Amino acid sequence: MKNISRFITFAVFILCGVGLIFTSLFLESDFMVVVTLSFALAAVTIVAGLLDPHLNSRLRLIIIATGILFFVASMIGLLLTEANLPVSVYCLIFAILEIINGILELNEGVGVIKEKNYVMGALFIIDAIIEIVLGILMSIERHETLRHHVILIAADLFFEGTIKLINEYVEERRGIQ
Repeated sequence: MKNISRFITFAVFILCGVGLIFTSLFLESDFMVVVTLSFALAAVTIVAGLLDPHLNSRLRLIIIATGILFFVASMIGLLLTEANLPVSVYCLIFAILEIINGILELNEGVGVIKEKNYVMGALFIIDAIIEIVLGILMSIERHETLRHHVILIAADLFFEGTIKLINEYVEERRGIQ
C-alpha cells in the first residue's frame, strides 16, 4: 500500500502542476485561472495530508483542513462571478491560504529535521519558503502577474511532489515508517 500511496501522491502533484501550466496558458478568464488554482491546490493538499505517512496526527488534520479551505474557496469562486468577487480579492484570499500552506510545510520540514533527516528537511524548508514568498507576492501584486504566479506555483508543485517521493524512499531505507 505504501508504494501505491506514494505514487498516487506524486501523480497528483505532477498532474495538478501540468494542469496549472495549461490553465495559465490557455484559459482566457483570469478568474477561472484562480479558481482552477484553488482546485488544484485543494487536491494536492488533501491527498498529501491523507497519504503522507510521516505526518503526525495534528499536522495531518491541519493540512487536510487547509485543503478543505482551498476547496471551499474554489467552490465559492465557481458560485460567484467576477462581478461579485473581483479577481484581485480572490487572489488575496488565495494568497493568504498559500502563506498558511507554506507555514504548514515549514512545520513539516522541521519535523523531518527532528527525525535526523537534515537534507530532506532542508528541501522541505526551501519549499516552504518558496510557498510563503509566492503567497506574499500574490498578495502584493494580485491580478497583475497572476499567470506568472500560476506557472511558478506549478513548478513548486513539481518540486514538492518530487521531494515527497524521494523522502518516502529515504524514510523507507532508514526504517522510519
